[in-house]
Amino acid sequence: MYSDPDMSDSDYGDFEYISDARVDAARDSPLVEGAEQDRLHSLRLFSVAARTWPYIRPEIKHLAALSIIYIVLALTGYIFLGLITDIYYNHLIGTDPLSERLGQILSLEATQFRDVAQLSPESRVAVRTALFKFIIVVVCILAPATFAVGFYYMWVRQRINQNLRVRMMSQVQNLSLRFHASTQTGDAIYRVYQDSAMVTNIIQLLLDAARDLFQYMLAIIMLYLFAPNLVGMLICVTISVGLMCRLMSSPMRMGFRWARETNSRLTSRIQTSVASAKVVKANVIEKEEFERFKSEQQRAFSAAHDARSRWSRFGIYNFTLFAVGLLTGESYMALLSFLGVPTYSTATIFSISIGFTLWNLGAFRFAIGRFGDSGIENLILRWGRFQEMSVGLDRAFEVLDLEPEVADAEDAIELKDIDPRVVFENVSFSYQPDQPTLQDINLTAMPGAVTAIVGPTGSGKSTLMMLLLRLFDPDEGIVRVGGRNIQEFTVNSLRANVAIALQENILFSTSIKENIRYAVSDATDEEVYEAARITDAEGFILDQKFGYNTELGERGARLSTGQRQRLSIARAVLKNTPILILDEPTAALDAVTESRVMHNLSQWGSNRVIFLITHRLSTIRQADQIIYVRNGRITEVGSHEALLKKEGGGYRRFVELEESLMTANIE
Repeated sequence: MYSDPDMSDSDYGDFEYISDARVDAARDSPLVEGAEQDRLHSLRLFSVAARTWPYIRPEIKHLAALSIIYIVLALTGYIFLGLITDIYYNHLIGTDPLSERLGQILSLEATQFRDVAQLSPESRVAVRTALFKFIIVVVCILAPATFAVGFYYMWVRQRINQNLRVRMMSQVQNLSLRFHASTQTGDAIYRVYQDSAMVTNIIQLLLDAARDLFQYMLAIIMLYLFAPNLVGMLICVTISVGLMCRLMSSPMRMGFRWARETNSRLTSRIQTSVASAKVVKANVIEKEEFERFKSEQQRAFSAAHDARSRWSRFGIYNFTLFAVGLLTGESYMALLSFLGVPTYSTATIFSISIGFTLWNLGAFRFAIGRFGDSGIENLILRWGRFQEMSVGLDRAFEVLDLEPEVADAEDAIELKDIDPRVVFENVSFSYQPDQPTLQDINLTAMPGAVTAIVGPTGSGKSTLMMLLLRLFDPDEGIVRVGGRNIQEFTVNSLRANVAIALQENILFSTSIKENIRYAVSDATDEEVYEAARITDAEGFILDQKFGYNTELGERGARLSTGQRQRLSIARAVLKNTPILILDEPTAALDAVTESRVMHNLSQWGSNRVIFLITHRLSTIRQADQIIYVRNGRITEVGSHEALLKKEGGGYRRFVELEESLMTANIE
């Protein structure tokens, strides 16, 4: 089988993440999954919406201004639409004479509408022309204002969304590695990017619902003034729809949650597939990976279709109930219009003499339009939309509700100017209950000494260093720096005094210089160059077309594994901390380069504590102290020569095995 020399074991390990078994295992995540049950009901549904307040509050001035503008525009449009409807139905179609105020608004001569039983054909033509001009003026005023308010509203919405996303991202970064190890990356991305966006939709929903409720109340008042029986009928329809909402809300929420869960898994599939493209191609499994993607895509599509089907049924039931009420009302008002039965006079409705002169079918259609198209019907549809928004927000708040496992003590102090001596005292730790990873660990690492941590894969070597960084806290025992428990220090100050170069060699799609400077953004160019020289990286950097300013591409793909490894070490060296951790630092380096790098690091770290996690004998031999770990326990401690003298020792067997493998490879 083809083997890419630039691929490390970790690359293949990462690829296992996209297997179906690993996707299913992600259900152990601390984040809630499972659309089979509805978490949101009764007061909890509204409590989720209430939790958006801290992210809305900073923009409250803008929202208040928007509300005032909306009310002014709504009232203005309501009055203008009422006038236009009255003129069209009662004066152009019905030939009723105009009131003096309407004539003045349309700029008509008084002789055309005053002291006449009905408008003449000539006067109706004049009214039609004047009405057309009036509509143009209204549109020219309201349309630009509406567009301007829309832009303002979108700006406010994005600011609110930004508030929540920033808070979520801060929370994700503060959570322990246990969270990141058990949660799919794509799910976290989906929650931060997609689910958080529901906070802006909540704002729109509340504003629109307030507007619709306002228009609904106005419509009810208007209908009550001329048809009390009709108002009662419409209220009965509204109650019936409300009961239907109660019955259908839970199924809709479960459908929306399942759709979001499947889409987040699809995002994870895409993310891991793209990140593992090299492994996919090397193993010629593009087709298999594509089939996995298609399967995940089909699940997401089916879930989305099911959710929208439930939403559509909700809308159809709404429409049916309203149609019954509206058809009854239409028939009733058509009968009144046919019989020529007026209801109330103009003065009863508008004391300023602007309004309808005859409340019949035209008036009803105007009022019922406010009731249906922009009133209670929209309120009910927004309730359905609220179910999806609440599910999205609930998923977003699940992230915020997680408690970081590692946090500062109330009296925590800053770690600075301290003896970097590191001591582990009777430390035990486990990722899962009843499955110990480390047991009774005791070790001391002195400044100026290089400590190599050696042992079989999975023995707990990297976990030791994670405890030193407080990525986890031990279940038992104490980790000390400078004689003090590291839990006495603030987490940030502790980590600021520890630099680490990981085996994964994570680089970013920016320049070489910025990659080295990543952890120390204010480092000078000379400090960057010195770090590169210590790690023997300067040679290949200067060979690049633009030297230190060369762009690396995604994940540093333009460099070999060994080159990426040296840049990762240079980044750690630049941090200039009293404690340095190197995880398989020279695994991809040739013997000559490795010797130079280790020699430089030994000189640079003469007053620092340096930990090496490695399997490479040439690296281990240069350590001052070797810690041999097996099954989560330290079984041997000493120099290379001393440990080799121990008959039957684990380290000696390890060295013999490594040397035999090297001999076999040479042969």
